Amino acid sequence: MSVLQPDFAQSPLARELLAALLHDVANTTQRLVGVRALLDFQDETLMAPAGADLLWASERAHEQGWLMGLIALALDVDLLLERRWDAGLGAALTLVGAALARDGFRCSVQRAEIPRLSGALSAQGEARMCLALAAIAFAAGQSAAGVGIEILFERRGTSIAMCASHGADAARAEHARLGAELQGASSFQLDGDAWSVAMPSSWFSPSSDGGARD
Repeated sequence: MSVLQPDFAQSPLARELLAALLHDVANTTQRLVGVRALLDFQDETLMAPAGADLLWASERAHEQGWLMGLIALALDVDLLLERRWDAGLGAALTLVGAALARDGFRCSVQRAEIPRLSGALSAQGEARMCLALAAIAFAAGQSAAGVGIEILFERRGTSIAMCASHGADAARAEHARLGAELQGASSFQLDGDAWSVAMPSSWFSPSSDGGARD
């Protein structure tokens, strides 16, 4: 574990994301309790369902562990160290949607359309980029009460842009505050109350950004 310089302190964001993550962990725990109940029957016909549930739980635990590290990063504690996960941005924005929903806000994001990370940045650089985009999306979602936001990704020449339908003022303020976390290589664009953050396409895997619209 390493403690970082306190230049990213996001304790309010960490609190909201952790509440959503705890709910997800509780669901995984319930599935494991169910597996234990199946095994107690000692019935061979139940082994396949039990194994499928364990596979599901192991995949959730992998994601939850990475998200715990991301939330710790919001408190300027690096638990991820050199751990990489190319699906981290999708996991982070999905958790943002769950956290907003807990507070009565709406955020529509199609996880399958979120591009995977290419590894062009350092492991910590990728994690901090994911956290910065999560913070921007969360701020926009909180400001769009009664409307909700829709997040999608677009290809723009040599850039990939995260775009949202509402919450421009809040998103712009967060982007201005967190620009350094995006390597100083992002640009913020307004279109009424819609907005986008454009980043180098090299940050994303060419084989997995098919969800990014042209």
